[in-house]
Amino acid sequence: MAPSITPPAANPAGPSVAIIGGGIGGLAAALAISRAGLRVTVFEKTRKFRDVGGGIQLAANGSRIAYRWGLADAIAQCAAQPNAFEVRAAHGKVLTRFAMGATYEEDYGSPHLNFHRARLHQVLLDQLPLDTVRLGHRLTDLTWDGEGPVRLEFEGAETFEADVVIGADGMRSVVRGRVAQALAPDDQTPHLSVPRYSGYVAYRGIAPAEAVSSLSPDTMYLWTGTTGRLLCYPIDCGRSFTTVVLESEPEGAPESWSASGSTEQLTAALSAYGDVAATQLNASTEQIRRWALYDRDPLDMWTSGPVTLLGDAAHPMLPHRGQGASQAFEDAVALSHCLAQADHDAKGLRAALVRYEEIRRPHTAVIQTGARGRGSLRIGGQPAPSDAGPAPDPAAAASSAVSSLVKEADWFQRYDIAGELDGS
Repeated sequence: MAPSITPPAANPAGPSVAIIGGGIGGLAAALAISRAGLRVTVFEKTRKFRDVGGGIQLAANGSRIAYRWGLADAIAQCAAQPNAFEVRAAHGKVLTRFAMGATYEEDYGSPHLNFHRARLHQVLLDQLPLDTVRLGHRLTDLTWDGEGPVRLEFEGAETFEADVVIGADGMRSVVRGRVAQALAPDDQTPHLSVPRYSGYVAYRGIAPAEAVSSLSPDTMYLWTGTTGRLLCYPIDCGRSFTTVVLESEPEGAPESWSASGSTEQLTAALSAYGDVAATQLNASTEQIRRWALYDRDPLDMWTSGPVTLLGDAAHPMLPHRGQGASQAFEDAVALSHCLAQADHDAKGLRAALVRYEEIRRPHTAVIQTGARGRGSLRIGGQPAPSDAGPAPDPAAAASSAVSSLVKEADWFQRYDIAGELDGS
C-alpha cells in the first residue's frame, strides 16, 4: 500500500484543506484559512525554500489586509515605504516626480510597500505552525467524485485526502489542468487558457543601496527607454534596490519568473540608459533573473466540486500593475470567509468554493486584462512630432502619462475586500 501523510492534529473535527503550492498565495491562503478554524496543509514541490526572486509590491489593497492579519511589526523589519516616484529620461533628466509615502497612505488608508519576495514569503511562513507546510511534495494527480474527499497523489507514491483542495501552484498549475479536465473532458482549451506572450522580457536583480549612491533609498525610479524601460525601487527597508529592465524581444524564452539571467544580458539591456545610476546598477546588480512575460486569458471557471484555484493559478497576470501579491491576498481573504461561513459538510464546502469564485473571478478578470495595457511602458520620454505641430514637452508628456496610470489604478487600490464580504 502507498504511504499516506497524516494531516495536522489541530482542529481534528473540522474540515481539512490541502493547498498545493507554498508561494506567496499559498501561504497567504493557509494563514487566512487556518485562522478561520479549518485544518490546513500546504504541499510545496521544492525541498527547500530559497532566497530567490526580486522585488514585490503591496499596494494599499494588499497592505491593509496584511495589517489586519497583524503583520505590521514583521513588515516594518523588511519592507520599504517609498516617499516618491520619479520618472527620468534615459540619459537621466528628471521628467516628473510624484509624492508617495504619507501622502499615498493618507489618500488610500494604507501604505504602498515594497519587499524582497523572499522576505514577504518568510513573514507569512513565520505565522504558520511548523507542521503546516510539507516540502518536497510534487503533485502528480488528484481525483474526486460524488461527495467524498479529494485524493492527492505525489511523486514517491505518497497520498493524502482532503475535503477541499486549493490550487495555488502558479501559472503552470497542475491543479488548473485537472480542474479543466473535469469541467470539459472533451475540450480543455477554453478552460485551460494557453500562455500568451506579451512581447517583453524582464531582466531582474538586486543591488545594495550603498553601491548605487546616485539614488535615494526612499524613492522609486523609472527611466523611459526606446524599446522598454528601467524600473528601480527600494526594498529591505531601503538597504537594497530591485532592478527591473523590460526589453522587447521575440518569443522563445521559457515561461519562468525564476530562470537565471546573465550579467551580459543585463549589461545589454542597460546599455540604452545613459544615466550614471544605470552604470552603478550594471556594476552592482546580483541574483540576475530573466523573466519572459506571459499571461493567460481569464478562465471561464475556477472551481470543480471540492477543488478551486487561487493566485497565479487562477488569474496569471502581467506585472505592469504590480497587483500579483495583492490579488492573492484578496483571494485568501475571500476564500477563508466563504469557508468559515459554510456548513462543514461536502455540500456546504463546495457551495463555499462556488461563492468564492463568484466574488473573485469577475474582479480579477478586469485587473488581469487591464495589466495588458503595458503600464509604465506607456510613459515615454521623447514624444514624436505630429502634423498638428511640434512634439509636446517630454516632461509634460511623462507627467500626463503617470497621472493617467495613477487614475487607472485608483479603483483597485481603494478596493477593500472586507466591504465586498460584508453581509455575505
